[in-house]
Amino acid sequence: MNEEIKSIQDQIAAADAKKAALEAELEARTSAAREAFVERVKADAEALKMTTGDLIAALGGKAKSADAPRKASKVRQARVLKSDPSKVYKGGALPAWMKEAMLNAGYHQIDKDSTRVFIDNHMRAA
Repeated sequence: MNEEIKSIQDQIAAADAKKAALEAELEARTSAAREAFVERVKADAEALKMTTGDLIAALGGKAKSADAPRKASKVRQARVLKSDPSKVYKGGALPAWMKEAMLNAGYHQIDKDSTRVFIDNHMRAA
């Protein structure tokens, strides 16, 4: 009985090794086929004077053109507390010192509007 079990385990191990080899071969062939396909598409597009953007648009996607207008990135200017220049706020979540300063200045509701007013009145550009 033990020999039968050992034989089955050996067969399973051999099948696992064969499966791994087949999967590796499949991946290699698939990769090569994809590369060949891309080269054929590039050659055909070039012959038809199509850009990559034209191809993407024809396939129903949105082309990302180098000529497309870019959104200007927001550059946050660091602000310092007028009463204590060592306290610097660079944007984002409010630090504890800033919440405390807002409460001390009479801002009992800490929201975007009151934060903006506090920054305008009690802070300066760094």
